[in-house]
Amino acid sequence: LTEDVTSVPQNNQADLENATEVLSGYLERDISQDSLQDIKQKVQDKYRYCESRRRVLLQHVHEGYEKDLWEYIED
Repeated sequence: LTEDVTSVPQNNQADLENATEVLSGYLERDISQDSLQDIKQKVQDKYRYCESRRRVLLQHVHEGYEKDLWEYIED
């Protein structure tokens, strides 16, 4: 496999781990009525970001199947 093929899932995983940490930080804060709308917007934005990364990963997997890029190793 080429580096490009393997870097997509690795980059996606790193991005999603970071996004999860950010989401956790939002939810661990003291949420007051004043900050509720701001935090809600940030959570929704991060959700949309995660959803777009999910779509990229799925597209990559489908492309790998179509182009026979995947090499399966059985233990």
